[in-house]
Amino acid sequence: MRINPDGTYFIIGDNCITGENVKEENILGLLTSVIRNGKVLDMNDKNYIRFVHFWWFIFPLRKVYKRMKAFVHRIGSFVKRKVLKIK
Repeated sequence: MRINPDGTYFIIGDNCITGENVKEENILGLLTSVIRNGKVLDMNDKNYIRFVHFWWFIFPLRKVYKRMKAFVHRIGSFVKRKVLKIK
């Protein structure tokens, strides 16, 4: 996602809501393209870069959504077990 002032890289993996800082020597490769449904998606394509910027922009909202989803699930489980007596 970005290079930090100390030279480390801030990355966010697939299906993660938190990022991490890694040193350059711990990076094994760089993704340049993906084949999805028989189509090649170039990581340098302007539309893909726009998508990544949008996805990064809404990152805080995605974190809140995941936490709210987990919270609602816990409440639902509590209601089923304690109120409705369903196991």
